Amino acid sequence: MKVDARDPVDVLRKELELLQSGHYERLNDLHWRPALIFEDSPSCLNYTTPLDRGQCDGCVLMQFVPVEQRRQQIPCRHIVLTPEGETLDSLYRSCVMKDVHKAAEDWLRRTIVDLEREREICHHVDRRSSKGSGNGPRAIALYECAEPKCANSECSSTFHWSARGELLRFPVGLEQAGIGGVHQVRHYWLCECCGKRYSLVEDAVWGAVLRPGTAHCFAQPSGKIQS
Repeated sequence: MKVDARDPVDVLRKELELLQSGHYERLNDLHWRPALIFEDSPSCLNYTTPLDRGQCDGCVLMQFVPVEQRRQQIPCRHIVLTPEGETLDSLYRSCVMKDVHKAAEDWLRRTIVDLEREREICHHVDRRSSKGSGNGPRAIALYECAEPKCANSECSSTFHWSARGELLRFPVGLEQAGIGGVHQVRHYWLCECCGKRYSLVEDAVWGAVLRPGTAHCFAQPSGKIQS
């Protein structure tokens, strides 16, 4: 399986540019069906081999797909785009393409802002304080860095979907949530090794931090990743 090492923000920006430039409308004249968002994009790992969906597991967009939908034939259709829980899959069935494009464009804008905001926070944190509080190392959210990694700031394990580990959701206040309050959790990944050593807990100053032991995890599990 090919592991997608692209920057998620760069990929989402490109998708936004394609939508705004009328890329999918132009493709409608060439296809026997309406052009499909993400799937008919040059950013898709299967763009040159549309009948072979074998590379979806390694796609950078997989991190936005709910855990329970990642085994779908076309996972990116199941990214939740709206506060009402609508996805490309549901919108294709119920809306005209103009409305589908609008929902996707709004989601792209929100998500780009969210990712850039988390990175800015990460970059402005004094590295001398990376230890966090007395609980343990400060936890690194999955999208804080250009290259997603283990939540343990002292661990260099790079995140990808073929790796073992555990995904965790950590609630954040509305003032930290994304635009419109759609994103009210942050996602963290503990590699298999760190998952056996730490739990994610809340700290009044540092937010999410890691504490030795796995007995009382404040975060909610999103799912296990097994190779």
